[in-house]
Amino acid sequence: MTVNTINLKVKGEQTIHCNGCANTIQLALKRLPGVLKVAADPQTQHIGVTLKTGETDTAAITDTLEQLGYETVPDNVV
Repeated sequence: MTVNTINLKVKGEQTIHCNGCANTIQLALKRLPGVLKVAADPQTQHIGVTLKTGETDTAAITDTLEQLGYETVPDNVV
């Protein structure tokens, strides 16, 4: 199994305000096929998604986040 990590940064008006917001993001993204781990940080506005390569893609992740009201951009944080 090949694993990939996608790193995103929240930008715009809607931000991750608290741990409740982070939990909502985590639960929504974990429903996507192949997502193994999600880390959302209210302090840094960073979202890291670890997933099985080929089961879901960045577009599905960003679409899900947009449905929750979050606008994201790629982030180079490791």
